[in-house]
Amino acid sequence: MAVVDTEALVSCLSLNFARKYNIKVTKNNRPLFSNDEKKFRVVGRANVFTGLGDLKISYNFYVVEKLNHPVLFSLDFLQITGCQINLQKNCILFNNGLTSIPIQTFDSFMLLLKSAKHVTVSPHSEAIISTRLTNRAASRFNSENAVIEPFVTA
Repeated sequence: MAVVDTEALVSCLSLNFARKYNIKVTKNNRPLFSNDEKKFRVVGRANVFTGLGDLKISYNFYVVEKLNHPVLFSLDFLQITGCQINLQKNCILFNNGLTSIPIQTFDSFMLLLKSAKHVTVSPHSEAIISTRLTNRAASRFNSENAVIEPFVTA
């Protein structure tokens, strides 16, 4: 699953993703840092032919160890592909609106949980929120902390 990050300046692939798909990686030692100033271990760069619906593009990604997601599309990639993010319609448009991809889909491996009360979290911040878990979710979390991403329904 790919992540769109409008604050990231360069697009990245995880090293595991590159290995899984036998993507050729050329050495590159450029230092990269996360938004909280942690240094990424850059393995190299990879030119990948990427398909986004009907849009096909060749693009140079940085390959990084321990990336949280297989693919991270950054601001540079979004600009080149003519990206428009439409939250109201829950989709990302590429190729100047000719290619539409849903932002979120609910898959069987995903778990739903609800906050115990209505909570507003400010942009660029984190919060500890009390939640209610379904039995399936409770068995998977085992009372451990987890990163939870919102599921937009409107």
